[in-house]
Amino acid sequence: AIQISGTCHTPCMMRIYVNKKLVDTIMHKGSSTTWHYTLPSLATGMYEVSAVEQYAGGKLHAQSNRVSFIVDQHPHTKDLSLSICGKNPVSG
Repeated sequence: AIQISGTCHTPCMMRIYVNKKLVDTIMHKGSSTTWHYTLPSLATGMYEVSAVEQYAGGKLHAQSNRVSFIVDQHPHTKDLSLSICGKNPVSG
């Protein structure tokens, strides 16, 4: 799972975007100004995530920086074999 987090004023709603599409809106309240969110499962591909802080009444306050990342659901394995001083080979 990929978790994102940020800071905001409280109380507020955070609008979470993946590839510029709204995926969820979460309510954040309490004494902490830090929010956390677990992204929905993502297929292999390139993604961009951002969040927008929204106050009651719909007023948008601030947009986060957009962060890009790649999801690889099929990582390539590497076979590795090492020898340390010619003794005790290690492999995996």
